[in-house]
Amino acid sequence: MTDFQGETPSSMRFSTMSTFEAGIFRTSPDPATELKELFASLETNGYLAHMRIAGILASMGQRRHLGRVRHHFSQAFALAELDLHLALAGELGEPGTRTAEAIADRCGSLAYCLGEVCEQIGRLSEAQVHFQRGVGYYNVHSSLKLALYAKLDGHLDRALHLLTSASDEKNLDVEYLLGDHFSARKDFDRARKYFASSAALGQERAAKRLKELDAVARRSFDSHVEEDIDLGFGWTASIDHVEGGIYVYFEDDEVDHLKGWSLLTFIDHGTSVDRAETSSELEEHRLAVDDLKRRSITFRDSSRTGLLQVRVAEYSGAGTVAAVVDRATGDMREYQFDDLPSALRELAIAPETIAPPAE
Repeated sequence: MTDFQGETPSSMRFSTMSTFEAGIFRTSPDPATELKELFASLETNGYLAHMRIAGILASMGQRRHLGRVRHHFSQAFALAELDLHLALAGELGEPGTRTAEAIADRCGSLAYCLGEVCEQIGRLSEAQVHFQRGVGYYNVHSSLKLALYAKLDGHLDRALHLLTSASDEKNLDVEYLLGDHFSARKDFDRARKYFASSAALGQERAAKRLKELDAVARRSFDSHVEEDIDLGFGWTASIDHVEGGIYVYFEDDEVDHLKGWSLLTFIDHGTSVDRAETSSELEEHRLAVDDLKRRSITFRDSSRTGLLQVRVAEYSGAGTVAAVVDRATGDMREYQFDDLPSALRELAIAPETIAPPAE
């Protein structure tokens, strides 16, 4: 059972912010006068005025202003996206992609800020929608926030995907949250590795967590198996969600014919990974797990027991594989069929001999 210890979406405080975000929340020497000037310039300054109004109100630290902060960040985000579309169409007087890229970065920051405000006022579902928008603009903080929500919900593969694809280079908060993630999995060796990396980059909480881990017995995983499934009639399976791989057993003997290959190489490569390759690996792993959990059948009749699996994952191509054991002799035969109906027909499997689906 995973212990969801460590950081939560509301507890995480990021160590750095972009220059753009720092400008939003910079201290105003005269907030009242600046706000008056900003309100007067809304029609001409568009999203820049709205975001600065939101920043000044947020900096006042008064909860009663948060509704207005949300409104102005929402306006800023909508207008920034409009400017982005105009820039991409070459209608802002500065042709090329540089202007559009700058505005896109700002859209990501504004989506993140909007998500943070929604989180503070308890609108958590809306906050996640805005963080997802930020992810679409490759905003690192939005990715990290969504990763924490995914961890909290038990979606560890999605959480890890968001963490490892959040940055193309080492980032002290990304490294710290990778340590937090593996600590939650109780994979303390990996947690220690990422906490040490983050601490070396200056993340103070990582140094604290590293000390806490010293009080925990070091634990190395030989197989990295994180989920065991009883498929019925003596058939079991183990899923490695860390490095990939699905292992099927009959009465504790591994059945190579039914092994599922899915390699999750990106986890040990740090945070410098290719997003497309990471997504591909995770999708292949998900399909392989679905082959096992949702497209497997075990049966037992008077003389045999067996497992049939319909496969759609690319590692094996479409089709149905099966292994059938003679209950008297223990001999196992392996089969490959074009589809499940053919397998059921040729193996003469009666419906009443089939086990209920695995939980």
